[in-house]
Amino acid sequence: MPQLGLGMSFDELRAYDERRYDAFLPACYGGTQLSKPQGGCLGTLAGHAPQFAARSRAFLEQANDDWYRVIREMRVLAAQYGKDPK
Repeated sequence: MPQLGLGMSFDELRAYDERRYDAFLPACYGGTQLSKPQGGCLGTLAGHAPQFAARSRAFLEQANDDWYRVIREMRVLAAQYGKDPK
C-alpha cells in the first residue's frame, strides 16, 4: 500500500482507508471502544462471529498474565526497533 500523505484529498483518504480495511480481511476482532464492547468477524469469516464471541468472551473480559507480558515485551521492542513514520 502507498503511504498515507498529508496532502491527500478527502476522496484519496477515503480510498486509502478502504484499501487498508480490505487488506486485512478476513479477520475477527474484539475489545472495547468508547466504553462499549465491540467485536465481530469480517470478510469470509463473518459467519463465524457467534463462535468467535463465545470462545473469546472470557479472554476479552479478563486477559491472562501471559497477554500482559506479551504487550509489555512488544512495547519494549517497539521502542527499540520501531520506525518513525516521518
